[in-house]
Formats: sequence, structure tokens, C-alpha cells
Amino acid sequence: MDWREKLEKEIAARGLDMKAVSLGADLGATYVRDALKRGRGGKVAELRKIAVYLGHPPNWLIEDGEPSAGIYRPPPTFMNERDTMPVFASAEGGEGAIIVSTSEIDRVPRPYTLEGINDAYAILITGESMVPAYEPGDFAWVNPRLPPQRDTDCILYELDGKTGEGRASIKRLVS
Repeated sequence: MDWREKLEKEIAARGLDMKAVSLGADLGATYVRDALKRGRGGKVAELRKIAVYLGHPPNWLIEDGEPSAGIYRPPPTFMNERDTMPVFASAEGGEGAIIVSTSEIDRVPRPYTLEGINDAYAILITGESMVPAYEPGDFAWVNPRLPPQRDTDCILYELDGKTGEGRASIKRLVS
């Protein structure tokens, strides 16, 4: 299956449209349409942005050497040590909720699955409401561009307009 078939299948399976994927990957409203329908596009950097936006590893659309032969693919790494992202603290907030800080407490290497997502961040987990998925002291990696999806862990936020305090819950979305 080439990258075009792979991308079309993924977009259809998720019920997305080409414009939403293009904009979500910061490529302009018509990029995916042009790449799929007119044969334009397919540049490695743009395909990586699309793959990351869809929650896949950056080389997901070019694994088979597409779109051009002889693509150099560096060995896979889990973390990009040169690219860091912010970490926000959390504290137990009662009834399975956590309070998330509004100031970053640290910066950590960005996981490869979040490469190209400039507004991605990590939350330092406290509390035990999600054990064994998240233990106290673990990081929850957050891609704020992805919509909630069934059978995935999601972070639900509530912001108090008076105090500015944010409360959040990390739970598995069942339906």
C-alpha cells in the first residue's frame, strides 16, 4: 500500500475530512486534497507532519521508501534530546481529579510521536486513580490537537474563571 492509499484509508476510518487534516498538520487548507487528488505534494517533511497529527510515528507514511526512492531514514529514537517540551505539575484535587499548574516546572526531551507539535506538553502525574496506566511520577504526553477518541486516555480540563485554577481528570474514554 503506498502513502496515498494509507492516508486515504486513515482519513476515512476516522471520519475526518482532508481540510481538517491539512489544517491540523499546519499545512494549509488544501494540502492533503492536492497531494491525494492531483498527485502534488508528498514531500517527506509534510508527510511527517500529517502522520504526527494523526497520532502515528513521523515516518508512518514513508515507511516503504515512498514517496521517493532512496529516502534516508535515520534509526528510530524514542526521544529527541535536542527538542524539548514543557512539563506542568499536578496535585491531587480529590475525587480522581488533579490540579494542573499553569507554569511549566521543567522541560523534557520530546517523544518522537510529538515531533512537529509545538504546543504539545507533559503533565507530571500525581494520585493513583489511573494506576496501572499511570503511576505517580509518570508523565502523561499530551497532543492538544487530537480530538478525543474512544479507547484512548484523555485529559478533561475544567478552568475556574474566578481563581484561574485548572482541574483535570485523566481517564480512559469508553464511549
